[in-house]
Amino acid sequence: MNKELTNIQKAAYKLIQSDATFIRSLIQTGSQIKSNYIVMSFPYLGIYADGAEQWGRKVGLNSPIFNDEERFFYTQIRQMHKLYDMSFRQFADKTYDALQVSDEHFSSICKPIAKWLKVYDNYGVDLYRSQVCGNTVMCQMYVSPLNENAYMLDGEKLCKISVVAGKLCAFYGGRQVQSLCADDVQAYRTKDYHFPAHTPIKHKSKEAFALFSVLCSINYVLYLVDKIIKEEMPTKIRIAYLEYYYLTKIISEINQIFGTYFMLSKEWVSAPVRNCMAHYGLGQLITESELDNTDLMFGITKKYFGLDYYEMKEKLYSELKALSVQIEDYLF
Repeated sequence: MNKELTNIQKAAYKLIQSDATFIRSLIQTGSQIKSNYIVMSFPYLGIYADGAEQWGRKVGLNSPIFNDEERFFYTQIRQMHKLYDMSFRQFADKTYDALQVSDEHFSSICKPIAKWLKVYDNYGVDLYRSQVCGNTVMCQMYVSPLNENAYMLDGEKLCKISVVAGKLCAFYGGRQVQSLCADDVQAYRTKDYHFPAHTPIKHKSKEAFALFSVLCSINYVLYLVDKIIKEEMPTKIRIAYLEYYYLTKIISEINQIFGTYFMLSKEWVSAPVRNCMAHYGLGQLITESELDNTDLMFGITKKYFGLDYYEMKEKLYSELKALSVQIEDYLF
């Protein structure tokens, strides 16, 4: 990189580099654990690739650029982090539609007696020890920009489109980090079920399955994002904040539908901070005089919430953990 960057741009570059390291770590652990976690990460892969490609062009770097097909794919999958930016009932309908696609696929390849008795599986779950942290129905929704039916997905096309993300990671200096230890590797596993016939979810409505998917999404942050890389990095707080921000939009409706009293503080809801967490335009939130290079978030959360990276992360992860426990108690 030969172009001289401003201090704000240098900070944004480091955020991009952090995300590049996270993406590289996902790929690095791909052969180590049995999980759908890479597809569960598609919304954040989209945020990274689309954001880094746009930022590089805007700043004038000689960074990799998208062709039309790549631009469509990454702009679409980045929008998947906004799945809660609709009513919860709409989210439940969307989730159930994806479950039906899965059910039709697996019922079509099992024996007739198994189909009649519903002893086939129609969704899979990612587990970290006993915690659900992903499911194949959410994965189905995340790949929908390529094909509404994930089981008809063109794997060769997906690999081809993924190349540019790897090039962006290499350009921005995504680092190689320590691999998972043996204990961590063994903690991740998968298990298959049928909804509603044989499932640990005690409530059998489509809304209950959608709430289960919300739990998977929360736990993806808690047990994958935070654990797959040991060192602290901005990516951990940015992904957690986006999860938190959109959950605050639907928590009241969830409580109304289920007659529950799930608690989630709205103390740290901020549209400008949300925009910063989903993009790399730091200059819209902070001036060079406010920039704090000793803080992993460069002073942004200090300015808006009076909390540095570590304090903000603790608050967010505590809120998500508490909500996870509440939902888990209700569902199981």
